[in-house]
Amino acid sequence: MKLENLFKYLTGAFIVLMLTDAITTTKEEIATREKARQETKMHRNLQKYGSVLYIKNPEAENQIYIVLLENPTDYKLLYGSRRRARVKLETYRIAESIIKARKLELILMPGDYENHNYDFLTYEFFKGKLSDEDLSELKEIDDDALEKRMLDLPIKKTPEHSQKIMDVPRLLKLNFPDLKMLGVDNDQLYVLSLIISDLLETEKKPSKRKQFLSDLDYLNSLRSAQALINAPLKTEAEFDEGRIQKREAIILIEISNEIIPSIRVNKVKILQRQIKLEDRIIESFGLEENLSFGKRGYGVKVIAPNCLLN
Repeated sequence: MKLENLFKYLTGAFIVLMLTDAITTTKEEIATREKARQETKMHRNLQKYGSVLYIKNPEAENQIYIVLLENPTDYKLLYGSRRRARVKLETYRIAESIIKARKLELILMPGDYENHNYDFLTYEFFKGKLSDEDLSELKEIDDDALEKRMLDLPIKKTPEHSQKIMDVPRLLKLNFPDLKMLGVDNDQLYVLSLIISDLLETEKKPSKRKQFLSDLDYLNSLRSAQALINAPLKTEAEFDEGRIQKREAIILIEISNEIIPSIRVNKVKILQRQIKLEDRIIESFGLEENLSFGKRGYGVKVIAPNCLLN
């Protein structure tokens, strides 16, 4: 090869190399800027819609975000109330911001979703179905419109209205179809909570209602404790099986006084207590176990919707 041609070849190769490096750098810069933008938006939305109540190991590479839900015994948050709808809206916006900023793929939540594999888009367990128009409408929706859609009915929902009901899991699944949702409940506690909730709705005697509310509050503490135990284990299992790419998750968990103290001391301890139905002892419960967030290298952030704290 002549010297002149060799020079042209090397010059061309150098230019191609420089352009390739520039394109790669540009892509990396765009990705970095987008990540920073989403992180900024996440922190802004956390301030707008929620309050960070507790942070542990913020420097950890992998984080568990605990977003608190309403307590089922809080009758300020009755079905159909505007406050309840606002709590659901704020919960959704908080989770949405975290998912976008952290590219999360896993939601852990109360309920038996893993066993029954409910279809969150058609809501088959309410016998309702969203139309294509509804689906399109809910892709981009402002807070006022979304709050109205999150107004729900009393416990006995009707099939004709259920298609218009919108809650947090359903909307998250709609806008993030690849999101994996798993239950972190103890099945026995979950079913017992449902039974007592149904009995509470029809009970008229104040003494019985008071007992049912006390039982529900106790079961909620147990279920929250069980969720704290199961969350890092389920996240690890999903990561190890290759079903998620990051060891991070959001937990949607009903608010309980034991959550933050348990995380602080890395241990859950719920004293034993009997639950009675119709004067019969159903079960004697209690729970004491170490948490594994720190042992497995997780940071934890506990976030509550603002309306839940007011």
